[in-house]
Amino acid sequence: MKKHQIVVNRKEFEKELAIAKKVIAGKHNLCIIENVVLSFMPESLVLQCTNLEHSYLGVIGKPINRKYRISEKTPKVLVSIDRLTNVVKSISKKATEIPLEITWDGDGLLINGTTTIIAGGKYDDYPTLPKLPWGLSHNVLSSEKIDQLSGISFGDDKREHIRCLYVNGPAGQLASTDGSRLYIATIPKTDHMKPFLLPKKTASILTSPQLKNEIGDVRITDLYAFVETGHGFMCVRLPEGEFPDYNRIMPDHDPVAIISTPDKQDMIDIMAEAAAILNQSYAGVVFSLDNNLVVTATNPDCGEYKKDISDMFTHDGAGFEMAFNQAFIVDACKSIKDRGMNMYIWGNEYPAAFESAAGDFKALLMPMRI
Repeated sequence: MKKHQIVVNRKEFEKELAIAKKVIAGKHNLCIIENVVLSFMPESLVLQCTNLEHSYLGVIGKPINRKYRISEKTPKVLVSIDRLTNVVKSISKKATEIPLEITWDGDGLLINGTTTIIAGGKYDDYPTLPKLPWGLSHNVLSSEKIDQLSGISFGDDKREHIRCLYVNGPAGQLASTDGSRLYIATIPKTDHMKPFLLPKKTASILTSPQLKNEIGDVRITDLYAFVETGHGFMCVRLPEGEFPDYNRIMPDHDPVAIISTPDKQDMIDIMAEAAAILNQSYAGVVFSLDNNLVVTATNPDCGEYKKDISDMFTHDGAGFEMAFNQAFIVDACKSIKDRGMNMYIWGNEYPAAFESAAGDFKALLMPMRI
C-alpha cells in the first residue's frame, strides 16, 4: 500500500499546533474534538481543528490553491493535539524538520521515524468543518485595533454583547463595552458588510503571537464569520443577540469642557499617585474645574490625595465636578496609541470621552456618583 509521507518545517509545525491548542481550549463534552485533522497534500500538510464554536485551518509548507478546498480523497489522520505536541517537543532541538507518515493501515501517525501516535478516531466521525466561502471579503480587522479594545474584559458576564466586540462596517467602527465604559476604534468603512458580533475569545486568538501579524480579510455568512490568515483561516459561529445602540448615549451637543495633554503619560502618572490611597471600595478620582483644574481622591481609611494640574493640562470651558474610576482612566489612556490625548466633558448625566489626538479611538467612561 502507498505510504503517505511529508517532511514539515519544525517552527511552522509548532506554530500551527500552538494555534490549534488555543482554538480547542474550553469546556466541551466530545472527546473527538481533542484531536486535530492532518491532511497530507503533495507539497503541504493541512492542520484543521474545531471546538464546535471555533474552527481553524492552517497550511504548513506550500499554500494549497482554490481557497483551501481539500478533497475527501486526500489522506487524513486524527491525532490527539496534546500527544502530538508532547512528541514534537521531545524531539531534539537540533532537528529543524520533522518527517510525518500515516501508518500503513491508517490507525496512527509515525513521527520522526520513531514514535507512533494511535489515531484518535475515524475522520467520518469528526464534526463537519466549515469551508471558506467564495465571494466578497473585507479588510476591517487588525491586531492593533483589536488590542485597543482589549482593556475591556467580560469576566463572568453571560450577556453576548459584553462577551463580544461589535464590528460595525457601515459606520467604520469597532466597539466594546462592559456596561460602564465603551471603547470605539476607527476601522475601514465597508458598506456592503453587515455588522456582526465577534467573540472576545476569537479576538484573543487572532491577536496571539502566532497570528497577530497575519490577520487578513473577513467574510460573513448567515451563520459564520471567517477571518483569513497568512496561511489559512479562522471560523467562528456568529453569536446571537445585538449590540446596544451606543449612539444613543453619545451627546449631540458641544462639550462643556475640554482637557488636553500632549503626553498621556502625565494622566497615567497622576492616576498612579491617586491610586496609592484607593482600594476597591474607594476607587474614584474627582476632576473639578473652577479657576483651576484639580484632581482629588479620598479614602476615609487612608486619607486624601489632591493635586492642581492646571499647569500640566490645557483646559477650556465651564466649571464642572465629576468622578471616574481610576483604573478605567488608566486603561483608557493605555489603549490610546497616540501620545496626545483629549478629554471631553459633557456633564454628570453623560459619559466623558478620552480620545486620541488623531481622533481614531475614544473611550467613553460613565461618571461615578460623588
